[in-house]
Parts: sequence; C-alpha cells; structure tokens
Amino acid sequence: MTVGEFISQAVASSTIATILVSAVAWYWKTWASEVLKNQISNEYASQLETHKNKIKYQSDTEIERLKSSLKAQADVEVERLKSNLSIAAAERQVLFSNLHQRRADVIAELYSKLKAVNTNLEKYTAVFEPAGGASREERRAAFSDSHKSFLEFYTPKQIFIPEETAKKIDEINIAIVRLSNEFFWSVDGRPNFKASKWLQITNEIDTKIRSAVVDLEAEFRLLLGDAPKLNKSKSAESALDDGSLKEN
Repeated sequence: MTVGEFISQAVASSTIATILVSAVAWYWKTWASEVLKNQISNEYASQLETHKNKIKYQSDTEIERLKSSLKAQADVEVERLKSNLSIAAAERQVLFSNLHQRRADVIAELYSKLKAVNTNLEKYTAVFEPAGGASREERRAAFSDSHKSFLEFYTPKQIFIPEETAKKIDEINIAIVRLSNEFFWSVDGRPNFKASKWLQITNEIDTKIRSAVVDLEAEFRLLLGDAPKLNKSKSAESALDDGSLKEN
C-alpha cells in the first residue's frame, strides 16, 4: 500500500467515524430530548391532576359546609316561624275565646231582657185579670220599663249579634211595638173597645211572637255552640221567614 492510498483510507475512515459520531450524537440528543419532554409532560399531568383533585375536594368541602350552614339557618327560621305562628294562633285563640265569652254574655242578657218584654206584654194584654193582681196601668208601666231596658241594652250591643239574627230580633221588636200600640189605642185607651180586637191582639202575641222568641232561643243556642236540632219549630220558622211578624 502506498502512502497515498494509506492517507486516502485514513481520511475516509476519519470521515466515516465523524459521520457515525455525529449520527450517534444526534440520535442521543433526540432521544434525550423526547425522554425529557415525556417526563416533563407526565410530571405536569400528574401535578395538574393532583391540583384538580385538590380543588375538587376543597370545592366539595365548601359546598357541604355551605349546605349544612344553609340547612341549619333554614331549620332555625322554620322553628322561629313555627314559634311565631304558634304564638299568633294562641293570641287568636285567646281573642276568639274572649270575643265568644263577650258574645255569650250579650246573648244571655239580651235573651233575658227580650223574654221579660214578651212576658210583660202578655201580662199587659191578658184577657183574664185576676182580682188583687197588678192593675193594667202597673202592667203597662212594667212592660214599658222592660222594653226600654231591652232597647238600651240591645242597641249598643247589636254588633255582637250576627246580621241575620239581628234582623229577626228587629222584626220581633217591631211586632211588639205594633201590638202594644194597637192594644193601647184599641183596647186600653178606649172605653168602648171591641173584644174581637183584644182577642186578635192576644192571639197574635201568644202565637207569632212567642213562637218567634222560641225560634230565636234555638238560634242563640247555636251561636253558643249547641248542636243544631233536626226538628225545628215550623210555626216559628214561618213566623220569621215569611215576614208575618211585620206590620201589614
């Protein structure tokens, strides 16, 4: 081998070696770069997942805390509302009880005075006048006084009576005034009165007014809480419902 050939082979071998070294270096660099990128990517993904889990845990914990807090506040508000409603209901019950008691007192007194008026009117207009009894003037005065007492009590207390019941009381009072006036001007104040007129007045008092008072008594009992009866007085109903107590 000549010197030239040796030199040529050496140069070729050096070139090949250089190329091989460069290729290995490039491959190593590329591989190392890919490995590093994968490590960084995996580390980032791991940290990201950890951070997401941490945020989710904190979020879930905070949500549960808020839910518990809101539920506790809601429970407190519900209990407070229940307490307020109970207090309001108790106050209404006391108010209703007091009102019912006042109404019961008014009804009892009103019924007593109305019965007194009816009784005194029957005595004043009675056909049979027993000897030694009160004179007609005294019976008229007793009726007048009881009627005045009834009106003085009923007028300011009418608010405690239901409207329909008050209308019936007014009708009874109108009938009492009408019949007492008819008796005074047709019988008591006239020497030559007609006996038929007297009997007509007393009959109307004994039937229409008495039955209306009985019917009113049943209505008072209903207002006080008694159970209604199925067999109401038909004559009392007709006396009030068809307006037969009103003046024709």
